[in-house]
Amino acid sequence: MEYQVGDIFEVDSTWYGGVNVRSMSGVPLSLDKEEYEEIKDREYRPVDVYSYRLGALDCLCEMVAEGVKMQAVSRKFDTKEERDSYEEEVKDICEKYGISYEKTDEKFYMFFTNKEE
Repeated sequence: MEYQVGDIFEVDSTWYGGVNVRSMSGVPLSLDKEEYEEIKDREYRPVDVYSYRLGALDCLCEMVAEGVKMQAVSRKFDTKEERDSYEEEVKDICEKYGISYEKTDEKFYMFFTNKEE
């Protein structure tokens, strides 16, 4: 069988008895109304810019801690104030992963490195 219970497909087209979709491997399927249930669009939940960027910093820290990267550099912050607004959370994140960070005042970056290096 080209699909399992719980698979989610995007509908290509409809017909009088059901829908046409493509399986994960690209095989066209025609599903009867008894074989599928329609799901409503998920509720859109906006993420504020601060939280999004803090998540990206957390990701960089995790990559350094796991050895995927020897060191990582944040995106360039627009101002020193913007960069410094993340500092308390970055301290906590670095402590959680056991890595260190330093700031530059030259172009407003943060550098993350493994403490063991």
